[in-house]
Amino acid sequence: MELVEGRSPAATVGEDGPQEPRRVAEIGLELLAALAAVHRAGLIHRDVKPGNVLLADDGRVMLTDFGVASLDGDPALTRTGMLVGSPGYIAPERLRDEQAGPASDLWSLGATLFAAAERSTARARWTR
Repeated sequence: MELVEGRSPAATVGEDGPQEPRRVAEIGLELLAALAAVHRAGLIHRDVKPGNVLLADDGRVMLTDFGVASLDGDPALTRTGMLVGSPGYIAPERLRDEQAGPASDLWSLGATLFAAAERSTARARWTR
């Protein structure tokens, strides 16, 4: 496993305040590319949030912690009534125990980027 020096957006915003819109857009494009690769492989991350993103000191943006990822459409990996992920960043359809897919990860990405630009959302607060 590679050791990567850096901070999460949660730590960055906590220490430096909201990020500039241009930087948030750059982070978003990198994360979108990562999610596109994840989704092409048939996986759903299910826990996209500021604490699961690493802003490496060398400039890379990395999506981390695939501990609750699932295969798209595999009912054996999720039980009804069991919610996995971070509540402040979970897409509404997942909260309602409806079918989740790649769009659920994109919703969480949007909440993550909004929080980076505004420091908080109505549903989530940046924490370390």
